[in-house]
Amino acid sequence: ADIDGAKAYQKLIFITIPQLMPIIISISLLDFIWTMQVFPLIWITTGGGPIYSTEVLSTYTYKLAFSSYNLSQASASAVVILLISLGLTLFYIRYQKAR
Repeated sequence: ADIDGAKAYQKLIFITIPQLMPIIISISLLDFIWTMQVFPLIWITTGGGPIYSTEVLSTYTYKLAFSSYNLSQASASAVVILLISLGLTLFYIRYQKAR
């Protein structure tokens, strides 16, 4: 690329990022799936945090079910968590098999 006169940003956009894309996708998917399952750490340390600053979908679901006793919305929220996690997991498995 240096011989062809490519600038630094062109090397980054057309060479470096495409080479790193499989790693970026894998790490992003696994991090998102892990974040969906991080309920115990958040609940023990902050309980959803001051003014909902550390609240994630799982802590929101727990609060719906056991603080406000709104079981129908909590069930729907749990199904959303399941579907998002399942969809991303299936996408990750297919992505890894394709490589």
